[in-house]
Amino acid sequence: MAIAAVHYVFIKKLREENILPYFNTILEIGEQNWYGDISPEVLFDDIKLFAKDSQKEDLVTELNSILKENSRTISFDIAKIFYKIFFHVQSIDSIDLHGTTSSKRLDLNLPHDLGKQFDCVIDLGTGEHVFNIYQLFSSIHKWMKTDGIVIHCLPMHGEIDHGFYNFHPTFFWDLAFANQYKNIVLASCTMKSINTYQDRESCAKGILSLDKNKPYSLLSIMKKISNQDFKIPRQGVYNDYLENQKQIKDHWKNQRSVTDSIS
Repeated sequence: MAIAAVHYVFIKKLREENILPYFNTILEIGEQNWYGDISPEVLFDDIKLFAKDSQKEDLVTELNSILKENSRTISFDIAKIFYKIFFHVQSIDSIDLHGTTSSKRLDLNLPHDLGKQFDCVIDLGTGEHVFNIYQLFSSIHKWMKTDGIVIHCLPMHGEIDHGFYNFHPTFFWDLAFANQYKNIVLASCTMKSINTYQDRESCAKGILSLDKNKPYSLLSIMKKISNQDFKIPRQGVYNDYLENQKQIKDHWKNQRSVTDSIS
């Protein structure tokens, strides 16, 4: 549940390329903190380049104050500065049983009516800790506005017992298909690097070529373009409605042959 250097660099790149919109409202699934593998001092330059003009002076003052006071919540406070710089966010809500006092103490295994929807929902490492994975993704769908964005970074490989689940590319491809999400980015990442994939085929090939001795996460950014109710995905390899099902099956069989060869 942290904004690490790899997230910082990637979000900055997307902002430079104008790939992501700005968000008035953000909901964090797990209150994010500044991980600390990159100095928060870099944000002073980012304020000059990316912050809203009317907020630049205030953000410099706020960041200086945060770093000077070095309070118990410093890492959470820095993360909120990050959002204000790169997303021009006006309000930030979070759900976290162990966050700061500003977080909503809600069990994500259960449905909740938050009374509003959000422009962006961000989950950088909480989903794998929630046992009722159906409810979590159903809730996220409900909490997103139509045309809203959801950003996930969840474990795919390694880090045994870090959480209940690892997530695979088919999870996000099939989630997007079932719920008519527009895929913006799907990438594999370590704490130091990111590999982005343009489509399902390049993703499958890229994942197969990864060094399996390293831990990896999947970074997914999707846009909700329909106001339909949440739909449970069917895995692509078994989904007769997909035009590229044969291609998916071929990659699935290839993965099994790779697995069998090293067993």
